[in-house]
Amino acid sequence: MRISDQIKCVDFPCGDIVTNSYAVPGIDIDPLGTRLIMISEASPLDHKNQFYAPGKPFYLETALQAFNDSGIAASSIDDILSLVVFILLLL
Repeated sequence: MRISDQIKCVDFPCGDIVTNSYAVPGIDIDPLGTRLIMISEASPLDHKNQFYAPGKPFYLETALQAFNDSGIAASSIDDILSLVVFILLLL
């Protein structure tokens, strides 16, 4: 299942949402095999800093630190995805 095909917000009913930073990751997941969905309620203003952006975006760096601090070795988004953990940004 492709997340971006399932989750959409068309009319943005909340007035305080910065709609140009709204994004749903275009990744495929297995709903039955999903172990955890981590939801971030603060989307970065610059899409280059989102979890699934190329390289080591800022949001991913802080998430990797949180995983490592909890005893789960992770150095990339692929490491997190291999745990069947998906990160979503909600505004």
